[in-house]
Amino acid sequence: MSTQNISYTLTLIDDNSLQINFTDAWYQEDTPSLTAYLFEQLGNCSTLEVILGADRENCRFEWQQNYFILNFECYSQSCWIENETATDLATLNVIKQQLENN
Repeated sequence: MSTQNISYTLTLIDDNSLQINFTDAWYQEDTPSLTAYLFEQLGNCSTLEVILGADRENCRFEWQQNYFILNFECYSQSCWIENETATDLATLNVIKQQLENN
């Protein structure tokens, strides 16, 4: 998947999850480039851990001294960012604004 033409919509769900709906279909082998693209849009992300599963991948990351998990579920083409702790709730909305502005 080329990262030059990636487009998506964002939906904040219950203040603890940010759903990312990519316009184009993607596959499990695309998740590293999608992750890199999203992190590039956010700037200054630090990957802490990547967990690979049969149809699901998770990436724990730090952004602005807060901790989040980027989730990909391949069969359902689902992608979302969730808070790792309750203290990250306000920052999730900032992530949404940052991704919408880039």
